[in-house]
Amino acid sequence: MRVCMLLLLWVPYLYLLPHAGADSSSNADPPITTAMFGSYLGCFDLSRMLYLKGVEGQQGKQYSQATIKQCMPDCSTKGYSLSIITPDYRCWCSISTPDAGAQEPESACSHNGHGAAVFFHHAAASAQHCRLAPIPFTPKHMQAVHNAQYVSYDDILQAMTVKMEGSSGTQVMVDGSSQLYGQVEVTAMVSSSPGILTAFQWLDADVPAMVESDPADGISFKFINDHPGAPNSIWIEAAGRGTRTSELLLMQSQYQKLLGLGSDSKTSNTLLVYTIFWQPHQIVWAVNGVPVFIRTSDSMKVAGGTKQVAGQNYTSPNRPCQISFSISAAAQGKNPFGGQLAATEPPYYSQFTDLRRIFCTKDTAGSDDEPSNAPRKGPAWLYMGAEWDWTSSKRQQKDASKEKVLAHQLLKPLPGPTKLLPGRYKGFTVVGS
Repeated sequence: MRVCMLLLLWVPYLYLLPHAGADSSSNADPPITTAMFGSYLGCFDLSRMLYLKGVEGQQGKQYSQATIKQCMPDCSTKGYSLSIITPDYRCWCSISTPDAGAQEPESACSHNGHGAAVFFHHAAASAQHCRLAPIPFTPKHMQAVHNAQYVSYDDILQAMTVKMEGSSGTQVMVDGSSQLYGQVEVTAMVSSSPGILTAFQWLDADVPAMVESDPADGISFKFINDHPGAPNSIWIEAAGRGTRTSELLLMQSQYQKLLGLGSDSKTSNTLLVYTIFWQPHQIVWAVNGVPVFIRTSDSMKVAGGTKQVAGQNYTSPNRPCQISFSISAAAQGKNPFGGQLAATEPPYYSQFTDLRRIFCTKDTAGSDDEPSNAPRKGPAWLYMGAEWDWTSSKRQQKDASKEKVLAHQLLKPLPGPTKLLPGRYKGFTVVGS
């Protein structure tokens, strides 16, 4: 069992062995399992899924009942974290975290329903349950660990603004955000002043905030305005045990071309959406729903191009990390990262809004009969009549009729959070919507 679970962590497309009672004749197709689709997030309104990216364009790709299991690998190989499947077996790919307010009742994903089943490409999909876990920008959920007076919140816009006065900035850690693997996403507009460094990061939860530590893990979007970039540049990096193994600089002209932005749209005047998709075997950074950098153990894919890096040291972060936001001055010295602090008048500001997460938890059962965090199967029409397989050996000993009853109970929709306030982007430009 331990060997099987390790294999599932690294190869999420493996077939699970059918339990007793499943058709194992030589003429039968292997049963379709959750590992083939990912972790089921729920049924959603297709029209409200942002930045849809179809395998064959905006209309998605048409599959059949027999071939729909190919949807996940088709999306995953391009760096997308989500497969979106409609009852007519059409598949879309996306990396944009769904709005919890777009979730529909499970009945909308019935065979004749209008909804779309959304699956997260989680390596441990057969053993863990994943769900949307948005976090509001409020003082209750944010912990300023340095210069709390430089952090402010807007209840109407559901936004947080971090400020820098002189050479003194601030850092905010998000309470309760520690997790190992998953996805985090935020919408941001940041300062473009030289010498100002704004960061949106997943940082090692075991390392105190504001402390540099060689063995620390981390995954980052950093916004720099000078060396080695220019104003409005994006710096992408990851570190495993303190060793930086993934670094990419996106200049303003580069991401404008990649995202289809106008020449006047940049990080300092346009709200852009930044996504980090983190798994044991890869990390993907996306901007406005476009995977701009994919890092695996043997390759780096940069916005459609692939660079082989076999033989280079690569260690994926493998400890729980906590979400962090910060604004600070670049380090002093000759040619510091981010450049010298400008002589322009402070203060400097960066703003964040709409913090979304996909959070996955282990199957921690409240009882043997109805586990509270068991992975959910999703719509029955995806499985061609195959029975649901509880991976726990204790549950496999239950009779088949009881398993069907429990599976039906688990298909009930999860209670969702309150819908985000309408007009939360009032006064701002949202690119790509």
